[in-house]
Formats: sequence, C-alpha cells, structure tokens
Amino acid sequence: MATEASFRYGNDVDYAKLSKLLIQAKQISSDVTDIIPVYKDPELIDTVKILTPFFEELGKTPAPESTYRWEKQSANNFGKFVAESNAATRFAAQKGTYAESTVTTRLLSYILNVGMLAQKNVQPYLDLARKEQEIGMLAMRKAIERCVITGAPAAGSDGGITDALAFTGLGVGITTNYDTPTPAEAISLDKIDAMMDKLNAYGVPDNEILIVTDPYTATNVSGLFYNTFNTPIDKGMTKAGVKVTHYRDAPIFKSSYMPTTTGSREMYFVHKRSTVLAEFYPMSQIDLGRTQLSDDSVMFWMGALAIKDEPANGKITKIV
Repeated sequence: MATEASFRYGNDVDYAKLSKLLIQAKQISSDVTDIIPVYKDPELIDTVKILTPFFEELGKTPAPESTYRWEKQSANNFGKFVAESNAATRFAAQKGTYAESTVTTRLLSYILNVGMLAQKNVQPYLDLARKEQEIGMLAMRKAIERCVITGAPAAGSDGGITDALAFTGLGVGITTNYDTPTPAEAISLDKIDAMMDKLNAYGVPDNEILIVTDPYTATNVSGLFYNTFNTPIDKGMTKAGVKVTHYRDAPIFKSSYMPTTTGSREMYFVHKRSTVLAEFYPMSQIDLGRTQLSDDSVMFWMGALAIKDEPANGKITKIV
C-alpha cells in the first residue's frame, strides 16, 4: 500500500505506524466503518460458512441507525368499481395506511487472545492467528444463527439467547400461521403442504420459502417423500455451497439449534424476501494490540432479526 501511495511518511516502518495511529484514532471516535476487517480471508470464510448454511442463506440488509425501521401497510385495500363520469368523485380519497415497525440491533462480540509464545511454538506447522480467526468467526455465526432460531430475550446475563441484550428469534416472532396439535404428532407431507398453501394464499411463492428444522425431522421428510412418490426428494445447492433437499422448490435446512426432543421438535417456514438480518455493523474485527505477551483483537457484529411481514412466515410445532 505504501509503495502505491502518492503521500509517503518516512520509510515503510514509519508509514505503518502512522496508519495504525489513524486507525486507533478512528476507533476512539467509534468510527470503525471504513476499517477493513482483517478476518476477510476468502478461504477462511468458505471453511466456516458451510457449517452455518442457514445464516448464509438469510438475506442481510444494512441498518442506517442502531434501530432498524420499516413501514408496513396495515390495511388490505381493494380498488372500487365506478362509472366513467364519477371515477374521481364517487368515493373519498383512497390511500395506503402505513405503520412503522422497528427492531433494536444488538451487539455480539468474541475476544481473540493469541499468545506470542504459542504462536512461535507452532509457527513451523500452523498459523495460529488465522486458526483463532476461524474459530472466532464460527463462534460468532453460530451465536447469530442460534439466536435467529430460538432467541427469546429475558433476564439472562450469560450472553446467550435468553440474555436481556439478545434479539428475538423466529420461535417467538412467528405468531400468525402455526400448527400446534394436541397431542403432539409426527410430521407429514399433508401438514407441510397445508402450511405452504397458507403462505401461497398470502402471496408467498414456494421458491421464496426457506424451511428450517432439526436433522431428524428433515430426514423423516425425505423418507415420507420417497414412500409417497417412489422417487428421491429433489436436492439443490445453497449460497453456502451445501447441497440440501428441496420440497416444492423450498430448501430444507437442518440446524443444530432447533428443538430435538420428541414431541417438541419444530419446523419454520421463513419468507426470505421479508425476513432478514438487519446489520448495523456487519461482522468485523478490530486489533486491540498487545495487552501482555499476546496479540488481542475483538470480533463484533451488531444486528437483529427483522420479521418485516410476519404473516408471510409459519411454523409447525409439537413434532414427534
């Protein structure tokens, strides 16, 4: 970078020091937007994203402020029949009725502490700093995906999904379209079809639905499909480069964070166009320097799940 710059400061060593001072000045003023995250190694990202494919598939939208806002039409309007002579006067002014909805983005962090002696010990066969970044990235993405699915902020203080500073996930946020039988029932293609048909009637096509469930239930769906149609269920690639099964053009994601106890398993139907992650800060990393004989840095992300059109989503609960 220094050899290409039109402005040089002493030698390369001095230039690097100046660059670091400028970055630190930005951090002090809380302006870290323009800092290039040091974790963005394409190979590292490819390694991690296949372990959190549902997180990868969810749409991301920038949040211009820490509270993400959107407008939603609150009435289901219809045009009205008129005659040519009274097209503009037969009825009072017609207009959309909108209501503002918001979610508050939440800050997630992971501290990396890489000992200098450990780095020197393993240097001949391992890039320890890079390995720690991989572990940190996976930990961050797992935390986000888990909260997307089961986030239920309460009075917790352990930094998990019930922490008061967490965001609300799909399990709590989906309230309109749900199948909750008494007693618990096994999953069936009829139950899945009924839920998808509800979403179709609301205006959501099959190819805009993401299905997420636990591995056991997903395997059962594949078996039910084969037993019904005497052919294997369709498969296709996801954004993370993982091949998953598809039912009626909707990919089925297996997540380790879905309930797994018999009678309490669940399946979510997510409208991928309106249910997104609002990100005030995308995943980033700041170098904290050396606190002792270690290189310290912090990975952070600030965002929340925004269910912008809640009736476009659905869930089946109490699955055996």
